[in-house]
Amino acid sequence: MSLQERTPNSFVPRIRPDAGRTILTDMIDHIAQLFHDATALIETWQRTSRQRRALSRLDDRMLQDIGLTREQVAREIGRPFWDI
Repeated sequence: MSLQERTPNSFVPRIRPDAGRTILTDMIDHIAQLFHDATALIETWQRTSRQRRALSRLDDRMLQDIGLTREQVAREIGRPFWDI
């Protein structure tokens, strides 16, 4: 006779046989998401760095066309790559 048959009104916790797999799958998904987020952040830093280098190569006429002064450009390119 099973435990449920002996005590039909009591609560008997059930552990799903795939519960461990679910936790492992969730952990793998979380690690994959962290990796994706870190990769996206590094790509953003690289893009920002390239844009600042390109900005530093513009001449005064081009800067005037986009409404920036040489001082504003100097401040922007002086910022660290992680300061977006």
